[in-house]
Amino acid sequence: MSRFSEDSELGWFLRRNLAVMLFIVIASVGLFVLYRNFTSTEERPYTVQVGGEAAIPAGLTLEDGGTGYTGVEYSDVSQKFAQSPGPLKIAIVAGHRGSDSGAVCEDGLQELEINEGVADRVQRKLEAENLPVSILSEFDNRLSGFSSDVLISLHADSCAPLDPSFTGYKTTVNASPQAALLQNCIEENYARATGLPKHTTTITDDMVHYHAFNKISAASPALLLEMGFMYNDRQRITEGADGVAQGITDGILCFLQSR
Repeated sequence: MSRFSEDSELGWFLRRNLAVMLFIVIASVGLFVLYRNFTSTEERPYTVQVGGEAAIPAGLTLEDGGTGYTGVEYSDVSQKFAQSPGPLKIAIVAGHRGSDSGAVCEDGLQELEINEGVADRVQRKLEAENLPVSILSEFDNRLSGFSSDVLISLHADSCAPLDPSFTGYKTTVNASPQAALLQNCIEENYARATGLPKHTTTITDDMVHYHAFNKISAASPALLLEMGFMYNDRQRITEGADGVAQGITDGILCFLQSR
């Protein structure tokens, strides 16, 4: 092929593809300009604060010798509950539900009414903290092998006209490694919210060996709470049911935050 033919073919190719080549060149230049304008290798200080003073990035020197500097604004970061592999599982047993009325006063007030009323209040308070709660019956089929982060069984004591010294709450727990922490949190917050003392002289074997303790997972912390005596503490556990529920709620939150 002659030199003339080669030049003619090259010219023909350039003329035919000139528009495409110009587009590629312009696009390349445009991308380069965008890259230069919107990226930077300059190091910019930043800070993160978690409930304390802001940390100054390593190597940053302040010209005025002060404690502050210009950087990205920071905000407090808080986490209410420790992260867990899955959603928290909280269960409240409304004592005697689905079984019997429990203790009954002469005027017809039933223990079951008190237990259910407090359980419902606790559920609403915990759900307001974005913590879902399941309310179980006394002999709920789900108790067998039940696994949870915390289980509380609510009861009230006798409505017999006993000596005034029979006043206050009492608790028993299962053998879970975290049960003692749960008991401390519930008792401290319950006593503060209700003003009731701890009454230990009437803890029975049925409380110590509460049937649900033997049904649920051994690792699940569980507590039985006798909220007060239906005769001597009636006003506090009926008219003051919201305070009772608040003490239980605060105790559960204390446990979840402390474990």
